[in-house]
Amino acid sequence: MLRTKFFACATVLAAGAVVSSLPAIAQTSHVAYVYVSNLVSPNTNTKHDLYAYGARADGSLYRVTGTPFSYDVNSLAVNGNYLFGLSGTQIDSYWISSTGALQLVGTVDAASHATNFCGEENGPLVVDHSGHNLYNPVNEGYCMGPSFQNFAISSTSGKLTYKNTSDEATYGYQGLSFLGNNLFAYTPICNSFDGEAIGRIGGYQRASDGTLKDVAANVGAVSTPSGADGYCPISIATDPTNHMAVLQQATMGDGTVVGPPNIATYTATSTGDLTTTSTYSNSPRTRSGANVMRMDPSGKLLAVAGPNGLDIFHYHGASPVTYAKGLLTTPVSALYWDKSNHLYAVTRSTIGKGKLYVFTVTLTGASQAPGSPHVVPNADSLIVRATN
Repeated sequence: MLRTKFFACATVLAAGAVVSSLPAIAQTSHVAYVYVSNLVSPNTNTKHDLYAYGARADGSLYRVTGTPFSYDVNSLAVNGNYLFGLSGTQIDSYWISSTGALQLVGTVDAASHATNFCGEENGPLVVDHSGHNLYNPVNEGYCMGPSFQNFAISSTSGKLTYKNTSDEATYGYQGLSFLGNNLFAYTPICNSFDGEAIGRIGGYQRASDGTLKDVAANVGAVSTPSGADGYCPISIATDPTNHMAVLQQATMGDGTVVGPPNIATYTATSTGDLTTTSTYSNSPRTRSGANVMRMDPSGKLLAVAGPNGLDIFHYHGASPVTYAKGLLTTPVSALYWDKSNHLYAVTRSTIGKGKLYVFTVTLTGASQAPGSPHVVPNADSLIVRATN
């Protein structure tokens, strides 16, 4: 399978930048811990280390003592007390101390729990809203797309125990997003196969024990622009209730893109079906050539980013999103929010030139936090653990 590539030509407002070396010092005042995996030698191997920061109330960062840690993990995920990361097919669990430092507490080999493991599509990791279940997409069986392994997270040790594996998400996987009610999860499927574009939203029902069961969700249609045959969904972001935004690319039947990506909105019913009032005309186009999207915890702000930068939108549930502000024009590969109106963005346009940006974003405006951006030479994945 060949994954469809998307391009959009646009520019947004550039943010000013002051680089800080951030000495590692002990701190107690913080609203979040921020972890960024970093490729140590991108030209020669895939080994990572891990940068750790504490975030103050104003968004300024301090380095956690001991960072960067020599933990070779990426595809990061967290719950309240533990951080999880992938090292090849191995999933490592780390206890997050009161200072933000990490301690390895357990490992599990995901491949050992797969039938006919295909050796690809391992990760990214996702933790559901309960904080008790971790999901790892893994290619197995017929190898036409990933299935989701479900691991129970011990609340006392952080160790993972394999529980079961979901049905196969045929033809691709680009994330797993749980509704705010934790009852359903959705994955955007967007690939090309045998020269034909394949795009759809896959749905799963979550049982009380975290088991995922494939559901054939009915998805409301969004009208396409002239020349397009359908949409390939790229990313999904959910609000605290039963709404979600879908970043999608209009395509022709052979996968050729038509125009920039746009953002549609959906409402999930009690059976997991998705209804929409979105049309191509009322779904805002993105300026960032977007491929990643994150909803803030309030469900009022939506960050969308890609190779052309970072944009902020206001989110209105089932109603169309509205454009708010452009924050960056440099390529952005990862985004995450804390619970104190801070948005963290990782950029890496050139080897050795990676940066971690921090913005304070509210409904009325956005500004770059003191000391942002911070140097992470070859920044990869990003995760934030809020402490408030």
